[in-house]
Amino acid sequence: MPANLTPQFLEAEERFKRATSDEEKLACLEEMMRVIPKHKGTEKMRKDMKTRMAKLRQKLEGPKKTIATAKAAAIDHVDKHGAAQIILLGPPNCGKSSFLDAVTAAEPEIADYPYTTRKPMPGMMEYQTVQFEIVDLPPIAPDFYEHWMTNIIRNGDVIILMADLASDDMLEGIDAVISKLDELKMILVKKEIPEEYIGSQFCKRTVLVANKCDIDNAADNIEILRELYSDRFAIIPVSCIAGTSLDRLKEHVFDILQIMRVYTRTPGHDVDYTDPIVLPIGSTVEDAALSIHKDFARKLKFAKVWGEGKFDGQRVTSKYVLSDKDVVEFHI
Repeated sequence: MPANLTPQFLEAEERFKRATSDEEKLACLEEMMRVIPKHKGTEKMRKDMKTRMAKLRQKLEGPKKTIATAKAAAIDHVDKHGAAQIILLGPPNCGKSSFLDAVTAAEPEIADYPYTTRKPMPGMMEYQTVQFEIVDLPPIAPDFYEHWMTNIIRNGDVIILMADLASDDMLEGIDAVISKLDELKMILVKKEIPEEYIGSQFCKRTVLVANKCDIDNAADNIEILRELYSDRFAIIPVSCIAGTSLDRLKEHVFDILQIMRVYTRTPGHDVDYTDPIVLPIGSTVEDAALSIHKDFARKLKFAKVWGEGKFDGQRVTSKYVLSDKDVVEFHI
């Protein structure tokens, strides 16, 4: 039986062949396992990849787990919550913990000394009824990187790269983080994911957040950032302490994720505006129903839709393409 391998699998396989480290090879194999078609024709390939992955994991973990490696294994994964997981990266003392404190209900330790954050610190950030998970990680410097962070960074959906406008070493700090991401083979993009990287751990939407925009020399440093990095990243100046432009940043994150909100109503009841279904732009009524339960989608007869440019209660089929902020009433 032919394998009928997808372009995504072939691209991941090519990256595996080019990989130079065991860690990178393992990440490529994990990606190949996620995108390989699951049928009789690929059964032997999947078995072979599982064997390779097991050998690489054993090699990386060593013959016997120490207390230190067991501790690292316990913190190298953060379960995803909300519509997306946003990874917060930056050099020491750039204000990452202040950002987490400003946009979530988390209570991170905030101090003037470097390396305050020593483990992943998650918190939930809300933008117009949509919840995003922010994960603050330890700082990155030329001589400091916690290797357990790699798995968390690869599993994230968006990277917020934070720059410190008040630092004399602002550019060195940013370059240290970018250099580490380059080592991890990360492809950083503003918004559009290249087709060959869709679903890949190696391509991340990234926004450069210039913190402390309320200091005296902020404008000059912001201009420097734009000259050097505007082709590669969207640059958003903020002040975590004053709250300046944090809403603009939230809006930008929502935009680059290319998602939409769909609200639901039960026949005869009011619309539930508190907990939207979050879907990729271009999703259909059927996709919305599937996100609730596959049996719900299977039994769906039709739906009624309310929204901009629509007749109130317009009757539609399961293939109808929804728009942001549409209200859907399912009929089964």
